[in-house]
Amino acid sequence: MKTLLFFHGDSCGACKMMEPSVKELEKEFKVMHVNTSENEGMELARKFMVRNIPTFIAVEGDVIPLNTKGSIAGTASKIALRKLME
Repeated sequence: MKTLLFFHGDSCGACKMMEPSVKELEKEFKVMHVNTSENEGMELARKFMVRNIPTFIAVEGDVIPLNTKGSIAGTASKIALRKLME
């Protein structure tokens, strides 16, 4: 089963805009919120080489099949994030 990692920060406006889409996906998929404003989140972001937020990475075991960076508005965000989880 894939897990969607959602890298975000406390003061990131684009991250806040993505929250409704992420909440929708949580109804169907496992989503892990990684707050890069906290030490633990920063360490995980380094491990996955996250340079910008928001970033979404779909992982399955040790494999990272796809990722997307930046915010995507409205319905397009739901479609793009669902494709990550296919």
